[in-house]
Amino acid sequence: MDPLSALSVASSVISFVDFGSKLVSQFNEIKGTYNGEPPTVVRLKSFSNDLSSVAADAQNRVKEFGSSYPRASQALARLNDECVEAEVQLGRFLDKMTAKTQGNRLRNLEANGRAAFRAIWSEKQVEEWREKLERIRNQIMMNVLMCLWDEGKKTRELAEGIDGGIGALIDVVGRIELTMHSLQDDFKKISDGGHLTDPSGQTRLEDAIWESTGFLDVTDDTHGQKSPPLPIAANLEATSKKILDTLRFEGMTGRHEQIATTYPATFEWLFQTGDFTKWLQSENKEVFWVTGKPASGKSTLIKFISTHPSLRQHLQSWAGDSQLYVASFYLWSAGSKSQKSRVGLLRSLLYQLLSQKPELCHVVSPRRQLFYDLAGQNAAPPAWQWKELRDCLVRFAFSIQGKGRLALFIDGLDEYDGNHEEFVAFLKHLHLQCQPKLCVSSRPWNIFSDEFRSSPSLRMELLTKSDIDIYIEGRLGGNISIQELRQAEPKDMRALMKEIRDKAEGIFLWVVLVVEQLLEVTRDHPHMSAIWEVLNSLPQGLEELYEAIQRTVSPSNLEMASKLYQLVMEWKRTWNGQIGAIFLWFALDCMDPLQQMSYPNRSKERVLLPLVTRTLAGNTKGILQVSTSDNALCPPTVDFLHRTAFDWIRMETNWSKICSQGPQNYQPTVNLVIALVNHLRSLGPAPLNHDQVRVEYIFRVLKISGDIQNTPENRAYIAIILDQIELDHLLPPHLAPFFAETEIPTNNRQVLHGLLTLAAGFCCLTYLQAKADALPETGSPHYRNYKGKSAFKSLFTRDIPPISLLEASVFGMTRNAAHGLALEGADENITRHGLKERNDVTPWHISRRLDTVEFLLTQQLKPSSYLKNQIKSRVKQSSITGLRTTPEDRYWFLVAKLFKHYSDSNYMNRIKHEILPDIEYSRLENEFPDLTIGHNNAYAMRREYDLGRPSDPENAFSILF
Repeated sequence: MDPLSALSVASSVISFVDFGSKLVSQFNEIKGTYNGEPPTVVRLKSFSNDLSSVAADAQNRVKEFGSSYPRASQALARLNDECVEAEVQLGRFLDKMTAKTQGNRLRNLEANGRAAFRAIWSEKQVEEWREKLERIRNQIMMNVLMCLWDEGKKTRELAEGIDGGIGALIDVVGRIELTMHSLQDDFKKISDGGHLTDPSGQTRLEDAIWESTGFLDVTDDTHGQKSPPLPIAANLEATSKKILDTLRFEGMTGRHEQIATTYPATFEWLFQTGDFTKWLQSENKEVFWVTGKPASGKSTLIKFISTHPSLRQHLQSWAGDSQLYVASFYLWSAGSKSQKSRVGLLRSLLYQLLSQKPELCHVVSPRRQLFYDLAGQNAAPPAWQWKELRDCLVRFAFSIQGKGRLALFIDGLDEYDGNHEEFVAFLKHLHLQCQPKLCVSSRPWNIFSDEFRSSPSLRMELLTKSDIDIYIEGRLGGNISIQELRQAEPKDMRALMKEIRDKAEGIFLWVVLVVEQLLEVTRDHPHMSAIWEVLNSLPQGLEELYEAIQRTVSPSNLEMASKLYQLVMEWKRTWNGQIGAIFLWFALDCMDPLQQMSYPNRSKERVLLPLVTRTLAGNTKGILQVSTSDNALCPPTVDFLHRTAFDWIRMETNWSKICSQGPQNYQPTVNLVIALVNHLRSLGPAPLNHDQVRVEYIFRVLKISGDIQNTPENRAYIAIILDQIELDHLLPPHLAPFFAETEIPTNNRQVLHGLLTLAAGFCCLTYLQAKADALPETGSPHYRNYKGKSAFKSLFTRDIPPISLLEASVFGMTRNAAHGLALEGADENITRHGLKERNDVTPWHISRRLDTVEFLLTQQLKPSSYLKNQIKSRVKQSSITGLRTTPEDRYWFLVAKLFKHYSDSNYMNRIKHEILPDIEYSRLENEFPDLTIGHNNAYAMRREYDLGRPSDPENAFSILF
């Protein structure tokens, strides 16, 4: 039996399981909401035929599967018996339920409805049914996976006959083998009639299911024209929503919203006549290239095009009767990795396109559709990879062929964070495959000039003189002082405006900045000589202009400007997202670690936003700006007005100078952590139930605290600040979910002294060291010695051991890849098993975690037998000698060495640098990371309003590395 047929067997059985689960849910609905009118009961009548159909299909497919895999026949026979028994019992249940709807019995049901339902099924029986159905689901998946694994050699032999080549199929089989190795104990448990209760076991099963669905990639046509031979599930709508949710990421529209709307009456020439409208309306298959100098208005023009009311009208002339699908994306080098990577580009384009046609989700992404069918709607597939995204986009294009036309607008090719030659080749290949209207913009670098030399194009600085005149006349000429000067000296005013336009040389941003400087002068000195003096003093280059603008900041404002820049840059450095405007305002005053401040409520935020705007304008002269969105769920954020401003401030000399103008020994990270804790406090004491929003705040606090410079003074600050989280009872009562997706067994285990354990998992070494320093002096019962042992060690010595610091520090990095890793978008070859091929796990990541583990070992914390065995098995599994070739191999090799030689720091430093070269370079590369955090509902997103936009809403605990 071929792999996809085997998976279709699993899909059929799971359809039967889902049907049974739906029936149980219907029972609960009737029992809980019965009000004398039983429409739901009446609907159950129609279930009888459906039950027979899905049960028969499941049983037939299991028998067929058993004949193909005789070695699994005994297990499959038991599974078939369970399906038969389940069908009989469900049938009896339906008979009882529907019988009560006949004649006089209906009236009895109406009078004694809930008692009647209880007589059919008790609460205990309902729960038993759920467990039985879940056991059938797990059994069929385990049997299918084990058979696929067992038949790996046979599968390899078939590889040469499959489109895509032997390499792709062998890779899929290898990935299945890796995940199945970790499932052997789980398989035995399920074979013995048990079920997976530990979340980590369920995640291991999901990993194996995902890798098995990889057969779709090697059997599907490379153009996405063939549909996989799998049954179409009934839950397409739910799966489509899931797929769309995972494509979306925070900041996806951030750059679009940040780009200023065109000044009234500018750029209108583009749609009136010329090459561009001809290109839109014709069958011209070339890429249209918008180019020009930095800050000449390319991004503004692309936004103008993609939002112009007449765009679709022009495109419809080309599309004819076909439906139009339009999408755009703005690469942003100062933004998150998702905002400047091809992964982010394709996720955004697919999200926009599939939002217009969600019924195509299962066709475009059959692998994820199959994964959700097999693993369930609550399962979590891995982060999107660019190859998968590329194939999905191609499938979309082929799916609408003959019925729709595709138009894509991509801004800022030069802002792509990667190899530009490969990126352009990728775009051109995509253009060849999908045949969309493709309009791109970039600076006139040689790579783009060579590739698009034969394409229709326009160069911004050659076409915007009239627009610049309109802007100067409107913005400068609309000022009262200028109007009065124009009446007094009209000739000089005309000469002034001409000089501004000529000096600009087509750089629109230069004009905007200069006009603002002149307006400021005119406000207090309405003399032509003063205006000319300022204009002549302003340089023509943008970088020099930023420097000149910075010099105009008054000495009394330089300190505030420095604080603003440092807070914004520190947020980017550790989080790489746009900081929330209100949160920035709040963080400015958070200096005292013991200071408790009330975070602004919603009504006060509206009052504060104009003050934030005024503060930025007065202290940075527009270099930092507030950006707002039409979406009420997206917060106003603060960022640099342009990429050139971000590049300018990152120059070493400029940054050193700006920092020197701030308060002495200013630590922006401390301000951010104090603000975060105060913001967390605004939520009040932790509730008993799981609070995702609270988890996300704690996630941020620990992440940023771990990045602070590890000095005695900073450690003392961090300890005082973070201790308030426990003192004010802000931690959730149940912390095991923090580790549920690592390889730490969490079933029936506790997390005692929670913040320390979380700090170990998040590599927050500053807090761990601070607490270790304080332990000998503290008299708190929380840290007293236990049975004469060292205080730090005694925290985790119990008859039923809780999750220990050492476990948290070792396994924090090895979270199962079900939800991706901390640096989403950085690595485009992420796999779900361990850290295999995860190039985004850098030497710096590993070094930080090893430092945490080493510190805990020096505090006399000893590894348990379980932990030692886990390390040994991982080192053995890698079966590699010498220099380790993957991050996972290197990490486990070094942990094993550390357990033996932690007391010999010289030896460990030497071997660590041998195995992990370029740690310092890796540290610099790790700045401005793309961090993921979970928002699965509008409420969570709304609470994040105040903090700004993280990079990706998929995952809640992905920073454990």
